[in-house]
Amino acid sequence: MSKKLWSMSTTLRNPDRTRNFLLTAREIEGKEWTHETQEEYQIRLIKNRYYGTSGYQSIAQFKRGLSKNNIDLIKDLQNDIPFEKAKEMFHQKEYTDPPMRGRQSLSPLKKMGFVTLVDNKVKITKLGEIFLEEDYDFGDLLFNIFLKWQYPNPISSDFTRGYNTKPFITTLHLINRANELWEAKGNEPVGISRTEFGIFALSLINYKDINKWAKKLIEFREQNRSKSSYNDKQEFIDDFVEDFLSEYSNRSEYDEYRDNIIRYFRATRFIRLRGNGYYIDLSPRRSVETQEILNKWSGEADGFDNKEEYTNYLSDINQPELPWENYKDMKLIIRKLESEINELNENLNKEKLSAYDFANKEIVDLRGKIEDLRNIRKNKMNQINKQELSTADIDKIKDVINKLEALENNRSRSNELKLKPSVALEKWATSALNIINDAIKIKPNYPVDDDNEPSFTAPGNKPDIEGYYEAFNLVCEVTLLTNRSQWFNEGQPVMRHLRDFEEKSNKDQNYALFIAPSLHRDTLNTFWHSCKYEYEGEQQKIIPLRIRDLIRLLEIIIEFKNKRKDFKYKDLQKFLDYIYDGVFKIESADLWRNTIEEAINKLKEVV
Repeated sequence: MSKKLWSMSTTLRNPDRTRNFLLTAREIEGKEWTHETQEEYQIRLIKNRYYGTSGYQSIAQFKRGLSKNNIDLIKDLQNDIPFEKAKEMFHQKEYTDPPMRGRQSLSPLKKMGFVTLVDNKVKITKLGEIFLEEDYDFGDLLFNIFLKWQYPNPISSDFTRGYNTKPFITTLHLINRANELWEAKGNEPVGISRTEFGIFALSLINYKDINKWAKKLIEFREQNRSKSSYNDKQEFIDDFVEDFLSEYSNRSEYDEYRDNIIRYFRATRFIRLRGNGYYIDLSPRRSVETQEILNKWSGEADGFDNKEEYTNYLSDINQPELPWENYKDMKLIIRKLESEINELNENLNKEKLSAYDFANKEIVDLRGKIEDLRNIRKNKMNQINKQELSTADIDKIKDVINKLEALENNRSRSNELKLKPSVALEKWATSALNIINDAIKIKPNYPVDDDNEPSFTAPGNKPDIEGYYEAFNLVCEVTLLTNRSQWFNEGQPVMRHLRDFEEKSNKDQNYALFIAPSLHRDTLNTFWHSCKYEYEGEQQKIIPLRIRDLIRLLEIIIEFKNKRKDFKYKDLQKFLDYIYDGVFKIESADLWRNTIEEAINKLKEVV
């Protein structure tokens, strides 16, 4: 059997999808995992619109073999799919092995330790329960899993002979060793490049080869840097990949595996991007913790007698014991965090943080203090970011415009610091909102690393961005979808998020900004109806804009700055209200674009 580059479960590429599958598993919890329950689970996924019934592409694939009435029901997102209708759809598909569909859908949840079978009955683990909480920390969740994730293991048949690795830990070792070797040659440590990660990290299938692979990595780097032209470098890389990875049957997919695993390893906050996003390095903000990991764990896989033992270990949130959870190391971490916060306070002209008093404190107290300090640091970094952007010079505003234009024109892969385009749009939309006006707070809901850089999109149960102002509040939802899937995926969530936000808001006036490269007619019709008539019994204020409209707003801000004028929250509210009020002056949603254009032109007149 040929070797394979190690990789993750493809299901986990989308955390929301994994979480939705887990929510559905809760509906069958306690039931025996029989063929009937396996079919029921798949039917419930269809009923809940988590499988084959959401997203334009998914529907296009799933509708084959279904009756016209069932296809119409799938497309009607305003109404639920009854269980009996979902069951009818499932059987209309005429699967060769119907129960297998349910087994396949539950399998990733079992592999990640979210679900287990106890006496052959479905049970959500403690780890799974944490994943289902409203304010779960995805980074902490992944970190706990990755410390234990290994090959070989009793529940995977893909990576067995020749494998002896805990990929996350061996990757930390590889980066650390490569840095040591590079520094010994008189160079500044930089981590490892994305290309190096794809070649050497993914092919490191045995922890005993860490030092050997690190040496090969440095040799590769030196040879690559000796090439004089880009074409020569690329030819060298292509030839090296073909030769070095020739034994790995899935080598053609190493780019995809690399980008996916880097995103998820970044979410743990133990690695960071540097060098314009091209290098992956150990996070200096977790240096104490990382060193303890390297000291304690070699990356060698543990021995497990059976699937149950391994699954129980994966799902136990209290395992493994973290090597830095001792008084000495935790004191170092706290003092380091205090120092970082005080540097931020100096930039904000705030008073220094008082030093934490360790007298009579237990480990649980120190653990809570570390979490509090990390939240304080994140909030301080957000304040600095807001301060810098709200007073940004014209060059900085133009930089944000360039990033948005790259996303608008689908050039983001080469221009967006290697961020996934959907994540990049949330980041730069947040920057734009900070630039546009004097908000009290702009709060993105995407998870961030310790450098406050986004690692994933906001979770599906929250708005992408929240904005708080003196006279009103708003949510902002963004998408790169432009065809009818824009309406399938965004129509209901935008209205639902705004309604939930309205109920919690301390302001009478609340808005939703919806931003996309272009606005599909079905999306406009849905929001127009919500504004003019109702959603769940009440009208809403939803303002749909193209990325180009957001760019034009930023260009108007530049004009304000050129004339030494301020753009205030009242100006933004007038702009939003003009677009909303226009709904009641037009007969159909397709005329709404004209109102948006008028609102932008009126802003220009104010400059």
